[in-house]
Amino acid sequence: MYVGTGKVAALQVGSDLISRAYLGDEIVYPPGSYPLGSLSTLAWWRADDASSLTLAGGKVSQWRDVIAGHDMAQGTDARRPVYSAISFAASPGVTFSSSGQTYLSMSTSPWPIEAMKARC
Repeated sequence: MYVGTGKVAALQVGSDLISRAYLGDEIVYPPGSYPLGSLSTLAWWRADDASSLTLAGGKVSQWRDVIAGHDMAQGTDARRPVYSAISFAASPGVTFSSSGQTYLSMSTSPWPIEAMKARC
């Protein structure tokens, strides 16, 4: 599973680690467990679309989903990921740090979270 150009190593909701996720009756996580042509794009956070990012000192404070408006945000400066116009092979990107515990949170989700948690 990929978000932008980065591979998702783990899927987590709150403190719950997700071992399997579904969209309807189709499994969509872990990677490779679904036919790629069978899914619709539910959300898309584009690092190459500057109008979708709100930056504060080079860090991402808000990132707007260009499909359905599922915005991600981080109010705490120390927890914000870093934006770079040339971070991935000279392409724009957002870098998250596990050691710095940087993350963005969503107030609404494009995924059926309750169904995902129930099937894990």
